[in-house]
Amino acid sequence: MKCEACGSTRVRSSQQGNPMDKIHGQSGKLPWRCRDCRIRFYSAAVTEEPAIARHRPHRRGLRTILKRRKRVVISSGIFLLLLGLFLICLAYLARDHPENQSKMYPPAGFERLPEMRTFPFC
Repeated sequence: MKCEACGSTRVRSSQQGNPMDKIHGQSGKLPWRCRDCRIRFYSAAVTEEPAIARHRPHRRGLRTILKRRKRVVISSGIFLLLLGLFLICLAYLARDHPENQSKMYPPAGFERLPEMRTFPFC
């Protein structure tokens, strides 16, 4: 059996569970995955039992572990940078600004209402 995308003969059966697997399964086709290009395809040829019947432990290579660790370090750094910027902005907004309090004016068109007394003879 050959991969439909790259033509490699290194293919394996793929796990079933996708709704499309049931549709293709009615016509006698099983899911397969290429070990070289990782493309998933359906074919009627059966050279080994399906992947559901057996359990293969997943091995992670050193390259995959290093890629994952690099991705975690970069995303953690971005998170900490954004958290720091947020805290700096929050601290700036929370502090008192005495220099701006003396320059506060009422909005344009605002007229001060005369003080109203409750008793006219007081």
